[in-house]
Amino acid sequence: MADNYQCHQPYSNDIVSEIKDDVTNDRQDTSNTNIYTKKKIELMCVVCGAPAIGYNFDQITCESCKAFFRRNALKSLGTFKCRCCTGVSDVNILNRKRCKACRLQKCFAKGMRKEWILSDEQKRSKKQKMKENRRVRQLNNCLTEFEVQVTANKTS
Repeated sequence: MADNYQCHQPYSNDIVSEIKDDVTNDRQDTSNTNIYTKKKIELMCVVCGAPAIGYNFDQITCESCKAFFRRNALKSLGTFKCRCCTGVSDVNILNRKRCKACRLQKCFAKGMRKEWILSDEQKRSKKQKMKENRRVRQLNNCLTEFEVQVTANKTS
């Protein structure tokens, strides 16, 4: 039925068939992973331009720049010496590992915040809270299942 559809101006039949193919492909590929993959591709790291994973230290960054910033931001900028002499603006995905000084300067220039790096105590506290929340969630799930079983037994 849809194959017999004839398009009227201003669209050509070629455009209509392309749209139909796109819609068909989108309907066939409805997995959640595809949706997340599309979102990740749209994000680009503000430091090096690589595909980003999300917000880290108040900026959209890739995993590599996130880890680099966490390891080096608390060190003094004087400990790094520029090895490339091409400047901060030249940091990209291909050369980001060449010069730590330029990369760290670019991280700060783009607005990454070293204050947001968690201390060891803060990390332990966060992990503990996550464990507690997970345990509470499991208990709530068990109680809900139990209540459903009790209700089902009462009605039968």
